[in-house]
Amino acid sequence: MDRLNAMEIFVCVADAKSFAKAAAILDISPASVTKAVQSLEDHLGLRLLQRTTRRLSLTPEGEAICEDCRRIISDVADLAAGDGSRVLRGRLRVDMPASLAKTVIIPVVSGFIASHPDMELVLGVGDKSVDLVEDGVDCAIRVGLNSDSSLVAQTIGAMQRVSCAAPAYIARRGKPESVEDLAGHSVIRYFPKGGWRDVSEEFIIEGKSIEVKMRSAIAVNDVDTYLACGLQGLGIIRIGRYLAQEHLDSGALVEIVPQWTTPPTPISAIYPARRHLSPKVRAFISWAGEVFAAHPSLHPVR
Repeated sequence: MDRLNAMEIFVCVADAKSFAKAAAILDISPASVTKAVQSLEDHLGLRLLQRTTRRLSLTPEGEAICEDCRRIISDVADLAAGDGSRVLRGRLRVDMPASLAKTVIIPVVSGFIASHPDMELVLGVGDKSVDLVEDGVDCAIRVGLNSDSSLVAQTIGAMQRVSCAAPAYIARRGKPESVEDLAGHSVIRYFPKGGWRDVSEEFIIEGKSIEVKMRSAIAVNDVDTYLACGLQGLGIIRIGRYLAQEHLDSGALVEIVPQWTTPPTPISAIYPARRHLSPKVRAFISWAGEVFAAHPSLHPVR
């Protein structure tokens, strides 16, 4: 039996929670439904369904495979559109940092949803990286360089970090005016992945990259907490301008050494190298790139 057809039958059985109901929905014999599911289980070497006299349910492996089957079926349908004239349908799962989701994407995502009413956008937000293949994620938005060779990274924007501190901190410690001054100040560390480690801060001064060793007052692994620590005057923070701008405008934060820039950090859309770029993923990446390019505190791709 055609494997794609077997996947479609399996998904129908999973949704209907019944072989007989799936057969009626698909207008085929119950024997054909049973044969298709068995052939898929034999091919994968996995039991996908738990059958009892009273109920039918997916095994843990079956749940994961069912989501993969849905994505494959949807991707094949997308590819069949060819020139993109077909309406995009189905689920699109995207993972991204919470700060980008809340500050940049969510305020304008209604436009993307309105343009693709037959799609379901599933957003996973958080600062911890996920395994795109294992977790069934179609693509992810990441800040920083991609170090995983199994993933394709497409740069869609760039983030400029700004060094700033609360007026209370500046009143207490003074405003640094030189590299020597910075060495005597305290920073708040941010470590989204892994454990805390002591690192130098990099500045570009008169076209040269200079690293400055600074003492850490506190280290946190959450962006909102990191920003809150800065607002409380616990030390200097170096944060994306798109997150700091409203606090700079209100005076709750003050930019320090603005003449010393920091290297721009790329924002990329990543997806598995062995997976084709489906029209749904391509549509989201294109839209996200336009959103970042239009944002006043982010940089377009150059």
